[in-house]
Amino acid sequence: MCEMAVLYFEYSNFNSNGARPMGITLWVVTFTSVKKTLSLLLVVSMGYGVVRPMLGGHGVAYRVLLLCLLYFVAFEELKLFKHLRNINDFSEKPKLLLMLLVVSFEHQSHTR
Repeated sequence: MCEMAVLYFEYSNFNSNGARPMGITLWVVTFTSVKKTLSLLLVVSMGYGVVRPMLGGHGVAYRVLLLCLLYFVAFEELKLFKHLRNINDFSEKPKLLLMLLVVSFEHQSHTR
């Protein structure tokens, strides 16, 4: 609900001024990144819960948290460059790396 409220204010300001406000856009991207990261964490944890009784064994929980943290950073950076800058100004190799990270995490979470 918070994400949609902030997104409404961003779009309203964008419609009236023709430019994205930096502060509101940062909040929108952060709320979206947190929501998607938590959903990834739940999907991966539930997938491991089907095949294992607990996530605590052999450092699996730490790997899952590291995966989610990496996804959060990659998704946040990609969306910030998409919303606040021209995506074509971003050099090709980092843009490709971020896109591949986000897409591979999302693909793996849907196949589990």
